[in-house]
Amino acid sequence: MMRKGIRLRSITMVMLMAVLVWSVTLETCIARRGKHWRHNHQSSSDLSDSLSSKKPKSHGNSHHNSHNNNNNHHQKSKPKPKPKQKTPPKADDNNSPVISPPPKVQPPSLPPLKGSQVFNVMDFGAKGDGKCDDTKAFEAAWAASCKVEASMMTVPPEYTFLVGPISFSGPYCQANIVFQLDGTIIAPTDSKSWGKGLMWWIEFTKLKGIKVQGKGVIDGRGSGWWQQDYPFIDGETKLIVPLNNSVHQNPPMPVRSELDWKMPSIKPTALRFYGSIGVEVSGITIQNSPQCHLKFDNCIDVEVHDMSVSSPGDSPNTDGIHLQNSRDVLIHSTTLACGDDCISIQTGCSNVFVHNVNCGPGHGISIGSLGKDSTKACVSNITVRDVAMHNTMTGVRIKTWQGGVGSVKGILFSNIQLNEVQLPIVIDQFYCDHSKCKNQTSAVAVEGVTYERIKGTYTVKPVHFACSDNFPCVDVQLSAIELKPVQEKYHMSDPFCWQTFGELNTPTLPPIDCLQIGKPARNRVQSDHDVRSELDWKMPSIKPTALRFYGSIGVEVSGITIQNSPQCHLKFDNCIDVEVHDMSVSSPGDSPNTDGIHLQNSRDVLIHSTTLACGDDCISIQTGCSNVFVHNVNCGPGHGISIGSLGKDSTKACVSNITVRDVAMHNTMTGVRIKTWQGGVGSVKGILFSNIQLNEVQLPIVIDQFYCDHSKCKNQTSAVAVEGVTYERIKGTYTVKPVHFACSDNFPCVDVQLSAIELKPVQEKYHMSDPFCWQTFGELNTPTLPPINCLQIGKPARNRVQSDHDVC
Repeated sequence: MMRKGIRLRSITMVMLMAVLVWSVTLETCIARRGKHWRHNHQSSSDLSDSLSSKKPKSHGNSHHNSHNNNNNHHQKSKPKPKPKQKTPPKADDNNSPVISPPPKVQPPSLPPLKGSQVFNVMDFGAKGDGKCDDTKAFEAAWAASCKVEASMMTVPPEYTFLVGPISFSGPYCQANIVFQLDGTIIAPTDSKSWGKGLMWWIEFTKLKGIKVQGKGVIDGRGSGWWQQDYPFIDGETKLIVPLNNSVHQNPPMPVRSELDWKMPSIKPTALRFYGSIGVEVSGITIQNSPQCHLKFDNCIDVEVHDMSVSSPGDSPNTDGIHLQNSRDVLIHSTTLACGDDCISIQTGCSNVFVHNVNCGPGHGISIGSLGKDSTKACVSNITVRDVAMHNTMTGVRIKTWQGGVGSVKGILFSNIQLNEVQLPIVIDQFYCDHSKCKNQTSAVAVEGVTYERIKGTYTVKPVHFACSDNFPCVDVQLSAIELKPVQEKYHMSDPFCWQTFGELNTPTLPPIDCLQIGKPARNRVQSDHDVRSELDWKMPSIKPTALRFYGSIGVEVSGITIQNSPQCHLKFDNCIDVEVHDMSVSSPGDSPNTDGIHLQNSRDVLIHSTTLACGDDCISIQTGCSNVFVHNVNCGPGHGISIGSLGKDSTKACVSNITVRDVAMHNTMTGVRIKTWQGGVGSVKGILFSNIQLNEVQLPIVIDQFYCDHSKCKNQTSAVAVEGVTYERIKGTYTVKPVHFACSDNFPCVDVQLSAIELKPVQEKYHMSDPFCWQTFGELNTPTLPPINCLQIGKPARNRVQSDHDVC
């Protein structure tokens, strides 16, 4: 008995020592970061109920209750008194977190239940003290949330989380994830965290049904960035002249302590959504972003409501909400105070409805700037109504650069209340934020703009319409305009109009007599393509590639944007060991032969984390290419990713070992395609297309051994052989035909493997067809949607063999 008692006391002592050592280890910033812990043992429904209660439990109390419940399984004991709630540390006004004594870290309870739908960042090792880096914990919590449909990732209240640049990425996450933000997230202020510069701080990409909500704060702590490009000049600053005729002096920026480092010149957006469908942002506050606060790029079906943006009125380039290449957007019940446009609507936006928004300080609500560097810009069907603006530079504005092409049309500004706004109504087709810009004749056309019930006070000029000589503003409608002057510190001017045509539907205050009633006698017509002006010059028939690498080894291209190339944007010819990443290509979807990336006679190529929008193949893989790996690429508009065309003019073509995976395509003509000419020789083999997400793609899966870009091509018996092509997890929607396999009679396509194909039709403006197969042999490894019954199972009875000369 004595030995047994000694043994029990020894075991007890060892266990106590282990618990003490373990709890000390938890005090460090990197304690168990990324481990999937839970601090209670509730069901997922109970967790959801607790999150939605009006009095949220603190992290410490939640754990304490769970700990007691676990003990009750073993013995009955009186409940211990609850400890006092911990007060998490808060950041001070100087962007340096003031750390209170660290809260005691409780031992973790049992792991989470399988199938749990709520993932709290504290359960993954986040400290929430505003000092320790919690990025890894957020990444781990997202990784868990990503796998569960309609899951919730929670950032609890009363904690401050220091988080570095982070991307919450799809497209392989489940739909309808909720990011519940009730705490505060702060950005790092050291230059090392940002490397050479990033375009975003917090990013959500390629997601469906993503919702960011709560009562929390995203604080970009941007004052250190603002100083570097201060003062900031808006294109309309030239219209604002102080009474003493001195140069307009901006108040000094907040001065931070003397630092021996400098922030990167590329400033990040605080919160960005890219390539996502069904996005909702509500309740949160975004403040002091280094640049734009909230950005939507290439998104569809967006709603922003009951949230706020806050940064000083003199913080440079700090747009409140920035829209680009996005449609079906609703913004309402929101307060925006910043140093640039409260809302900025850029090229590619349509069907945008803004109402019940409070704006100021800032630069008002702007469409543009558009057409910079002679680019094409298209914006249509924009409604801004029931908006209050106070102490903003401009009110409602359309701004375009000289030299651009395209159009702004179908715009309504209605019921705008203004309080001491410098320039309430502006159309500026001569926008320039430099000291001097080149005069050019082409312009983004402005037509069909209605201003109604614009009322309040101004301090500089009530109306400024400066339109192009070659492309005047037409169909400008004005009614119930009542703008009264308030003398402040600027020279005041009467309404100004240049080449502006339309109608005064009611008397205005002040009288806007400069508007030319009706239509211009001659309005220059844009061409179908730009739409741009007729040109009296002609470019050479041979069009150049924008950026080409030839005969090089160890090539890397990253970070840059290549846009509007006359032909191919980026080409690699006879290169070895190539990497392309984190860059973008941009040209209109109807720009001819503008491949994004073109590979020829090159091997050992890696392309990833890249966005390609063009008028031809996003990636074109030509003869002589092998060992090419493409992943995490966003493609569209364009013609998808193609191998070929190969074998033109009876040439030999050899392509092998190509992998394309984890790619998202939207509004492309084809998805993944192999195209060869009749009469060619050689082979395409060892091809894998995996995990391709498609959105309204006309022809998702194509093999075409009868490719011809002429009106008629000669029938020939030889062909580039196609063998060993695998398609797996190709999912999404199509608008014409899901599968088109047209293979040679003499050299059928063999070993074509299909699995997990799920393609659903979306009726648009085209006749739709069933899957088509001709001389295509292989295996259906799983059922497909739709059924691809035309594929011939197995191998052809007789397969013609290429000569030694023709074989690769």
